[in-house]
Amino acid sequence: GAAEAQVPERHVARAVAGVIDGVDTTAIEAGYSSLGRHGVPPKWLLRCWVYASLVGLHHSTKLARAMETDAALQWLCGGHAVSASTLRKFRQRHGALFTTAIDYTVRIAVERGLLDPTALAVDSMRLRAHAATRAVRTVTRSTKRLATLATVDAAALNATDRATHTARVEKHEEALRLCAERDRPNVVLTNPSAALMKFPNGAAMPGHRVTVAAAGVQTRLVVAVLVDDGGNDFGRLRAPVEQARAALDRAGLPTTKLGVVADAGYTADTDYAFAAEAAPWADVLIASTSATGDR
Repeated sequence: GAAEAQVPERHVARAVAGVIDGVDTTAIEAGYSSLGRHGVPPKWLLRCWVYASLVGLHHSTKLARAMETDAALQWLCGGHAVSASTLRKFRQRHGALFTTAIDYTVRIAVERGLLDPTALAVDSMRLRAHAATRAVRTVTRSTKRLATLATVDAAALNATDRATHTARVEKHEEALRLCAERDRPNVVLTNPSAALMKFPNGAAMPGHRVTVAAAGVQTRLVVAVLVDDGGNDFGRLRAPVEQARAALDRAGLPTTKLGVVADAGYTADTDYAFAAEAAPWADVLIASTSATGDR
C-alpha cells in the first residue's frame, strides 16, 4: 500500500514487525469474534505499541494522533485508523502479552549472543497515567474531610441531604482504607497501579513509575519492566532484579553470575540487604551519595 512504499527497507518499524510477528498471540486471538467488523489483529496493535515506545510515544491519545499521519505506524497497523480508547484498552487488558514480547526479544538476544548479563542496569522514570486528578484520594484530605463531616448533625438533615452526607463519609472512609491497604499516602480510584506524583513541570498528577532492567551500555536491551505506583526508587530494587533474572532463565541463558548496577535512588536498608542476599547469583552495585563511592 501507499504507507508501505513510504517506509524504507532499513526502517526500525520493519525490524519491530519482524520481531513481533514471531510473538505467539494465539491465546488473545482466540478471544476475538470472527463476526466483528473493522477489527485490528492484536499482533498489529502490539507492533504499534512497541514501535511507539521506541520513538517516545507513551500515551494512547498521542499515539492515535500520530497514526493519522505517520506512515510507519499506518503500515504497522495494516492501514487501520485506531482510536485512542482501543489502543488504551488493549494495553490495559493484555499486560501479559507485553511481558511475552520482552521474553521473546530476550531469547533472541541470548541465542545470538547479543546480551551481556554482567552489564545490567536498573533505573526508573515517571509516566503520566490515564486517570483524572479528580480520581485521586489522599490521606491528608480525606482525614480532614471526615473531621469536617463529623461535625454535621446527620439526624437533623432531610432524607436527601442525609443520603448525600452518608455517601461523602463512605467515600472518604473507603479512600483511607485503600491507602492503608496499599501503604500509600494517596490512591487513584480508577487506576490501581497509579499514584499522585510530581512531574518535572512542577504539576502533581496521576502517574506510574516505570522501572526497567536493561542490558548493555550501548544496546540497552530491555530485560524486565515493572509498572507500579511507587513514588520513588527507595527500597524497590528487589523486584526488577528478580524479574530480570527470571526473564534470563526463561530465555535459556547459560548459568552465569549477573552484574547489576543501580543509582543512588536505591539506598534503602532493604536495597542493601537484597544486594547482600543476591550475592551468590548477582554482583549488585548501588551508587552511594557519600564521598566514599559505591557500596
